[in-house]
Amino acid sequence: MDANNGVIFINNDDKLLNKYGLKLTNTVTFAFNNDADVKGKITGYNSMGQAKIEIFYAHKVFSLSLPLYGEQNAKNFLAAVAISLNVV
Repeated sequence: MDANNGVIFINNDDKLLNKYGLKLTNTVTFAFNNDADVKGKITGYNSMGQAKIEIFYAHKVFSLSLPLYGEQNAKNFLAAVAISLNVV
């Protein structure tokens, strides 16, 4: 990517980022609806609206309930997980 060997994190659910991300090197992708290095799946919500999700990464599956409300927070959480799993 650049002289500093940085990593670009790309939300593969975003059509524009997905399209231009294919041209970049040293990327980590994350998504709920498309193929990605870090894949998420919302499996449901509890009675308070907190998301239950599964994270698929490196042939492993993590299941958890977020202490956050709504789909948007699940998306933000997936981005944070992608970053934390790929920090060197």
